[in-house]
Amino acid sequence: MSYIPSELRTLGIKFKEQRVGFHSFMSRVEDECKTVDKSENDKRKWDIAISLRGFLDTILDSSKLELNAEQEKRVIKLRGILNKAVLESKVMNF
Repeated sequence: MSYIPSELRTLGIKFKEQRVGFHSFMSRVEDECKTVDKSENDKRKWDIAISLRGFLDTILDSSKLELNAEQEKRVIKLRGILNKAVLESKVMNF
């Protein structure tokens, strides 16, 4: 994962280990999604989106946290945003 800011990486590791701070972690990932939207370069957009999606999935899967319905909706929405950004980037060589 080439694009994960150190602050987000630290927050994700803390969330994974302590299984608390879901809201803070998700808010930070959502903030990073804004970077994807602002990127004009398709390769950069793809790199950021695919990195964030992989990081999000890795942290959530490894935390083994049971999400409630509201949290699950938030995760699904964020995954959709990142998937859309990957597709819109039009990068075909990966």
